[in-house]
Formats: sequence, C-alpha cells, structure tokens
Amino acid sequence: MGSSSQAIRYLVATTGAGNIDALNRVLADLCTRSNPKDGAALTLRLLVKKEACDLSGEAFACLMDHLYELITTFLDSNEVSENLGALRAID
Repeated sequence: MGSSSQAIRYLVATTGAGNIDALNRVLADLCTRSNPKDGAALTLRLLVKKEACDLSGEAFACLMDHLYELITTFLDSNEVSENLGALRAID
C-alpha cells in the first residue's frame, strides 16, 4: 500500500477519523505500567466488534491492519508500558 502515512490517510478516508481516534485512545489507555483504566480492554473488544458490523469488509480490514501495526510497534518498543499495552490488546 506504499508508505504508512498513505495507509493511515486511506484508513481515515474509509473508516472515518473518529474510528482511528477512538482506537488510538483505547490503546493509549492500555499502555501503562500499572493497571490500565477500568474497562479499556473491554472497550477495545467492543470497538472492534462494532466496527466489524458497521464498516465494509475493505474498511474493516484497513482498521484491523492499523490495529496490528500499532500492536507490532508497541511490541518492538523499548518502553515497558507500550509492551504491556500491546500484550493487553492481544489478550
């Protein structure tokens, strides 16, 4: 798909900026050394489930690609909080 910025622009155009912002907020809530905000993992699950119903197949695939890219970035990070956030998102 080219560069990641092109992918993000395409993703925002097809899914809406609100969906990306919500996804980024939930992942930020999961990225903490202490316990994450109450319900952050459930919120991520419900967000993905809602988008699966609301978006077209292609737009949902782009959203999931963005999620997987963020999780991979967090796993590769040297920050423990980001590593924990990625593991919580996977769980």
